Amino acid sequence: EISSGRQRLYVVLLYSIFVAFGSCITGFVLGFSSLLNINMEKYNYPTPGKQNTQFIGSVATMGAFFAGLVVGIVSDKIGRKATLLLLTIPSVIGWYFIAGSFWFAVDNDYQSFWFAVDNDNPKYLAMLLAGRCLSGFAAGGFSLVVPVYIIEISPSSLKGLFGSINQLAITIGILLIYVMLTIIPYYIVALMVMGFTVVFAIVVCCVPETPRWLIANKQHLLANAILYRLRGPKADISREMKLLEDAVEEQGKVEFMEKLRMLTKLTIIIPLILSISLMFFQQFCGINVVVFYAGNVLENANLSPNEAALAADFGVGVIQVIFTFISVLLIDLVGRKILLSFGGVLIAVSTGILGLYFYLIDHVCQHHSSVSYCTHDHFGYLAVACLAIFIIGFSIGWGP
Repeated sequence: EISSGRQRLYVVLLYSIFVAFGSCITGFVLGFSSLLNINMEKYNYPTPGKQNTQFIGSVATMGAFFAGLVVGIVSDKIGRKATLLLLTIPSVIGWYFIAGSFWFAVDNDYQSFWFAVDNDNPKYLAMLLAGRCLSGFAAGGFSLVVPVYIIEISPSSLKGLFGSINQLAITIGILLIYVMLTIIPYYIVALMVMGFTVVFAIVVCCVPETPRWLIANKQHLLANAILYRLRGPKADISREMKLLEDAVEEQGKVEFMEKLRMLTKLTIIIPLILSISLMFFQQFCGINVVVFYAGNVLENANLSPNEAALAADFGVGVIQVIFTFISVLLIDLVGRKILLSFGGVLIAVSTGILGLYFYLIDHVCQHHSSVSYCTHDHFGYLAVACLAIFIIGFSIGWGP
């Protein structure tokens, strides 16, 4: 087992990276709306306006919500691998709609019953919203299935390390979409993401199903063969197979009513409440607002469109990747609790200062325009610093 350790980790890492391409696609979806308006203005395309841009950003979460309702069930029925392949379909269609909205926008004579919208809105808005909803559905599914796949193929002693690959891949996707929207028209970016999704579908065909799902579906021989591929030909997998079989068997014995009765036990209900609270505060801290609307936030801080785009690239995108990678290295060394506490303090301080800054801008500057922070445009970079500190706090503690 020791002699095959390098091969074992290499194979697991390779499959984890392949599957984490889906997390990159999730990052593309999360970051797309942030610089969309700036991108359209840069290339003189018709813009949907700030209010509609907010709809374009938020409608992706509606698609992700519906994915959360069904994808887990589908994953248990048909397998992790098949579910990932299935999710590439709405992803490709969604990004196709987003790319197609460009031609729908520039051709004023083109009419379509299916995509007609109110006269007060741009005609291409419906296609953008439909594309964002479909791509959001796929992103929600990827964010559920990808970490499950990675955890189920990882060695038990390194599940924390390999599990963090999912969040790291999401941040890389956000950075890439920020950079692409800074230098490339949005419809070409959408076509590139379409191509990336097709490549992801091909790559997924090369990865195996997870041993745990196979055991749960009575395919023990295939699960045994895949474990040998993951752990190395000289590894002793008998103990791991036994643990997986016992866990699946134990889970199958517990009936639904028994599971409900278990929720009355303090040993179950307290960890459950803590886990749900962590998930709630992870989203409620405002990370999606920052990722979805970083460009708008920075423009409101008196930065020019070019400055806002660059600040989003480096103040949000690059820092998020760097500190998520640092967190991956620290998570098993320092511990989750310390990282969560430290990250929470940074998030609280940065959002407090940023909120105070915008409060002063909106309320004080209207009556005292001579105040320094009202007249000095470069003071807007305080917003960049606050967003950077916020991203550091989230990436090092609450993200992974």
